[in-house]
Formats: sequence, C-alpha cells, structure tokens
Amino acid sequence: MEEVSGGIMTYSEQIKHPKWQKRRLQIMEKAGFRCENCGTDEVTLNVHHILYRDGYIIWEYADEDLVCLCEDCHGIAHEIIKNEQADTSTDSEEYLKHIYDVLWNHGESRISAYMVWLKKTIIEMEG
Repeated sequence: MEEVSGGIMTYSEQIKHPKWQKRRLQIMEKAGFRCENCGTDEVTLNVHHILYRDGYIIWEYADEDLVCLCEDCHGIAHEIIKNEQADTSTDSEEYLKHIYDVLWNHGESRISAYMVWLKKTIIEMEG
C-alpha cells in the first residue's frame, strides 16, 4: 500500500489523490462519459470497483475491474452487494468472483458479466 508522510494512505486519501483522479477520468472517458448500466450522461458519474483486492491501491486496478456508473446505479450496486453479502455470508471479492465467473464462462468480459448481473438483479428487485 502506498505510504504518505504519516503512514499508510487511507481510502479517503486515495480517493483525493491525483493518481486516482486521473485513473477515474480514463475509465469515464473509455465509457464515453455515460453510465455503463443505464446509459445516462446527465448526472454525476462514479467509477465503481467490481471487487476489491487486498493490498491494492484504488488506481492500481485493471480496466476490467472498474466500471463507470451514475450515482443512482452506483448506489444500487452497493446496496445489492450489501444485501447479497448478508444473504450469503461471504466477503465481496469471493461473492463477486462467483457471480461474474458464472457469466464469464459464457464468453462475457468481466465488466459485461458484472453489468448483466447488475441489470438482472435490479429487474428482480423491481419485479
């Protein structure tokens, strides 16, 4: 983990770091500055980590581990993950690996598999 003058950098410090700001803009640009779930370009966008890995700094993730979501879809994604974790008693990395590995085995990219899962879960929640 990257260190600052007082010790190891916190998540809050990482979010403010210029390296993360540059990285998130790269991901947003790659997505055409649109939410990769609902397609909107009219609201604030966030870069969502599909999973977190121990010892990684937030800007060290590969493109396939990051997805551009609007604030609403980002909030929904976290709520779904929180609810699914409560139901399965697994950590997020293990759970999400399971979710998109199932889809990934059908030829989907990691982001595509994640988005299929997210959309399916949102539809189930609304239905």
